[in-house]
Amino acid sequence: MSAIFLCSFQLLGQTYADKKYYLIDSLELNKLSEDDKEIISSALTKYHKTNQDSLKLKYINNIIELSWDEKVWTRYNRWMNEYLTNKLSGVTLKANKVNNKNRLLFSYLAATINNKAIITHEAGNYVEALNFYHDCIAIQEQIKDSVLLPEAYNNLGSLYHDVRNYKKAEYFYKKSLYLCEKYDNHRCVAMALTNLGQILSDRKELDSALVLLEKSLKVRVLSKESYGIGITYDLFGEVYFRKKQYHKAIVYFNKSLSLERSHNDYKGVAISLIYLGNVYVKQKDFVKAKKEGEEALHIAKKK
Repeated sequence: MSAIFLCSFQLLGQTYADKKYYLIDSLELNKLSEDDKEIISSALTKYHKTNQDSLKLKYINNIIELSWDEKVWTRYNRWMNEYLTNKLSGVTLKANKVNNKNRLLFSYLAATINNKAIITHEAGNYVEALNFYHDCIAIQEQIKDSVLLPEAYNNLGSLYHDVRNYKKAEYFYKKSLYLCEKYDNHRCVAMALTNLGQILSDRKELDSALVLLEKSLKVRVLSKESYGIGITYDLFGEVYFRKKQYHKAIVYFNKSLSLERSHNDYKGVAISLIYLGNVYVKQKDFVKAKKEGEEALHIAKKK
């Protein structure tokens, strides 16, 4: 039996994980997906068996990277950020003076700051998110982090995209894509292509957008990145919606919805349902539009 079922206690009818073992407060075991249970169980089993700092951080980072449940990965990200901030207190960040061990720790710290930026970005706190992204990039440029730096550029581009500064968004997406291709970071390549495709879609360059989304989808399928595939499907749906090819839009939104449900990605599910509702409105199928809208509202209120 996996360890995730062994360390828990009851409070007001809810099942919480034991903080001493799971490191974080109020982790509700009964609400975790099977995938997340396995991810956490595997990582923490290894975490508690090793005394090496670098390995412990690697295993916690696995949870942050692999879980798509915001109630899981954000809490482990907060734990890791606080741990590393204390650990590196007083350590000077200069590329030529940082030893390999601290370089790794700074890399993990930058990753947690990047994740904090994502959280505040998605909450609409753009100024705070911008500061976090710049803090993250400042560390990554100092330690020459070839893996995470292109992802930070991509995320910064996404922020500028959201505030409709398409010129800066495209600049950072292309900067990200260049480094991703240089270092064979396929996941990041797909992300940058997807975002560049979305910019083209927003500019109404719809056929060009489809070309980039096709490239992105091929990379995501090869790397078996199912969550990313769902994002790309949504963007295909958006492009076909703008082309008024509503049947194709419905197909892609439903493909995305299926993957989002399998990952318990409630936010993604709600967004896809809203997209589907918009298509049905255009088709004047108001019964279906109402159904999708009500389900999206129910999920939004519940989560």
